[in-house]
Amino acid sequence: MEVVLNALRAAPLVKGLQLREGVEVLTGAIADDLLLITEATDESLRETKAVLDKYESLSEAKVNWDKSMYFLPAEFELTDDWTMKRIKEEESERYLGVQVSLTNSKPTQDAILASRVEARVKKCRGAAGLSLLGRAAIINTSILPLMWHIAAVILISRATLQKIMSWAAHYLWKPSGEDQGGFVTKVSWSKVTQPKKDGGLGVLDPEKQNLALLGKWLQKACNQAEKRSWLEIMQYILQQEFGLSRKEDVWVCLQISSFQNRRPRSAIGLAWWIAWRKLKKPNVREPVTRDEVLVQPLFENQAIKQRSGDTFPASNQKGAFGRKWVEKGVSQVRDIWAVERLDWKSETEVRQRLGRLREVRAKLGSLIQAIPVEWINLLKSDNRPKTGAWYKEYGEGVHNQKFYQIEDQIEDQAATGTGSDAEEVDNDSWPATEWQLQGPPGKQMMRKRGKVFLPTDRTLIPVRVTYEEGGNGHSTPTLVLGGAPITDLRIDPVTFVCLICSVIIHGVTRAVSRSIADYGASDGFRSYSSFSYADQSLARLPVHYVKFSRSRSRSASPLSSSSSSSSPKILMVSASQARCGTDDGDSDIVKFLKNKADYARKHDIATWFSLELLVSPIHGRSRNKVMLLRHLMRTQKTYDWFFWLDSDTMITDLNFQVPWLDYENHGYSMVVWGDPEILDRSPNYDQLNFGVLLLRNDRYALQFLDAIVDYWDSHPNYTMLYEDVRKTVSSMPPYLSDQSTAIYLLSTQKATWQPRVFLENRFHINRYWMSSANELEKYYEREEAWVGDGRDPPFILHFCGCALCYKKLASDFEECQRQHDRAFRFANNQVIKELGYQHRNLSSDEMVRLDGGKGKLAGRLKGGWKVEGGGGGREEGYEEGRGRGRGIVSRRR
Repeated sequence: MEVVLNALRAAPLVKGLQLREGVEVLTGAIADDLLLITEATDESLRETKAVLDKYESLSEAKVNWDKSMYFLPAEFELTDDWTMKRIKEEESERYLGVQVSLTNSKPTQDAILASRVEARVKKCRGAAGLSLLGRAAIINTSILPLMWHIAAVILISRATLQKIMSWAAHYLWKPSGEDQGGFVTKVSWSKVTQPKKDGGLGVLDPEKQNLALLGKWLQKACNQAEKRSWLEIMQYILQQEFGLSRKEDVWVCLQISSFQNRRPRSAIGLAWWIAWRKLKKPNVREPVTRDEVLVQPLFENQAIKQRSGDTFPASNQKGAFGRKWVEKGVSQVRDIWAVERLDWKSETEVRQRLGRLREVRAKLGSLIQAIPVEWINLLKSDNRPKTGAWYKEYGEGVHNQKFYQIEDQIEDQAATGTGSDAEEVDNDSWPATEWQLQGPPGKQMMRKRGKVFLPTDRTLIPVRVTYEEGGNGHSTPTLVLGGAPITDLRIDPVTFVCLICSVIIHGVTRAVSRSIADYGASDGFRSYSSFSYADQSLARLPVHYVKFSRSRSRSASPLSSSSSSSSPKILMVSASQARCGTDDGDSDIVKFLKNKADYARKHDIATWFSLELLVSPIHGRSRNKVMLLRHLMRTQKTYDWFFWLDSDTMITDLNFQVPWLDYENHGYSMVVWGDPEILDRSPNYDQLNFGVLLLRNDRYALQFLDAIVDYWDSHPNYTMLYEDVRKTVSSMPPYLSDQSTAIYLLSTQKATWQPRVFLENRFHINRYWMSSANELEKYYEREEAWVGDGRDPPFILHFCGCALCYKKLASDFEECQRQHDRAFRFANNQVIKELGYQHRNLSSDEMVRLDGGKGKLAGRLKGGWKVEGGGGGREEGYEEGRGRGRGIVSRRR
């Protein structure tokens, strides 16, 4: 096939798809399947036919025109179609196992995939006598593999994935049952898909595997030196989607949140974008060289902030200019820095790209003022090579190119026996290890040549290298993007860390982390279900998905990490008064507790729900909460973490997993929602919330609780205590609480407490109910809205201020109670869907049956079940409810 491909490429009259000047996509082939993209002109088609006819005569191979097909928009016609089949715009056709269409082939692809999986499940039911582990193996080796080829190309719809998971669960728990019959799941699907060593069955989760396979394209885009047609096409599509003047800025947009949240119209582009958003959000490592600074994004970069403390947005909000600048081609530090004269570019130079945009001088000045001083020093430095970094010589060719890893001069002196009593290493050279790239293109390998000393006047270009583990335990260096300079990389895998892998590489330290260049689908699947944080200060970097591990030894230092992959042991704690004063207060408390119990059961978390009043001083419930936690920390030594939730908190995303191991690996002992900058600048009661509190079972967390109680007890009366705290904490309510006292201690005793407290604000650990409760329907109406990152939907809603148990003390009591019920139904749907049911809508306690797992409602429950309190009139199988609906399901007698 290579002969005919080369002939078509060389034919001057055959015109392919022109993406931009000098870039044309024309041909592709796998085995004997030929793909040709050409203009539908008589001239181009005649030349194509002539090339293929000549190939037939010389090779004695025949082109099967009757089995060939072509795609062409409806407004165009071919003068001669050579008996090929024309695929209409609204139709799709299979090519290399994937449905292809001029419009959207995803619905057809989903339907075909679902039918194939369903047929395979029916076939597997014929194999009787298999054990539970045997059926789990059948699911992994026979049923689910039908979808992996498709899952590597498209983002399978949530509805189709739900069907597949439902059929797999049905076969697992009731292999001989009827297709439409009900079945009881012994454990949750999330538990089934856990590895066997963690108590699961090791069944692959289709949704997570789909995202992991799509993530491989991002890895290829980052690391693949050869420019393939798919990469050129995707880069072109995304460039057009975002209106970018430079194709390179597509990769900058991947690092900017505002662009990550946009939705490309291209099906493949959208799949990429969703996979990137769900699997990895780049955690920017602090740059240490000039080249790393030059490629830093200017907008929504946590290191480049305005005087207000906010980053420069690249959204459409009022006053934001980042989006227009990125579209025009000013997106990175190098776009405003003149490398030749080591100074900032002038307004005139920047305007060459920005054109007639307004207020360029003022906006450019604000950006320059926000660049960190450390970065400016690096930009103006002599760019001396860094120990451990990799370089190549300027101007060397690609083949047999030499690369150098700089060594520590002091270590080199020790190794060679030189030192203070011997001749020192020449200060005009750098010790380095020389490596050479050998072999034909596509199969080149790095070979170690030995130690050399590089003259300091030699021009060296920084490159990126990752390491691959060999079978003998040794690591082999591998060039990223074929040894391209750092400034030419699409995504720097060291500065912008891959966050889906189980381990990440910072430079060459394999024990710390792995780069995106080393990403594989197995990495994404293993660790997508949990995430954690890379090295950072107080909550200033984005949430990202990484799975770390640690030692369970109590004697280990809380700041140390180890290779153990065991999960921490969690105790969920909540408390409520024994009796409410409102008509529905007790029912509301039960719903809150059921919600917490559902989450705990799903994630194997123990629970401690308290109705006891341990103390009764003037501090009331706040002191009771602190005292309960202190007692538990002193008596329940087997738990690693305590997960406190106020009684009025509702967990709305039951699948979200808290990054416990990450908090441990970075030495945090307490995690709450808060804003670290406002806490440092002007402590405010509303900028930190103790409604959800993660406490590590260690000495530090217990000492913090002790400090709260000691501070309370140090004042002779409540009034003096309240006034003392209010002097530091603004916007306080007319009462004292554990929250206001904690803010006081964190603000006035920063050195003592803040280093071990993590203020979490990258996912909604404590979302105020009025901010999100009205938006819950969108997560059912638009499947792409459900990201699962703790923000969409919010992990936890806090109904603070509602006083649902206190005789309508709150002014918005009715609205709060309505939204509380909606949030409960939203969360409860995630539980009862495993039984084949869901609430008719979020405003109704009425439950309806799901139509065979298809996600469609089959009508109200009939024949033996009733829903009390459903409201409305009577129907068959129902009795009219009384009062406000509580969703009580009972057996009809």
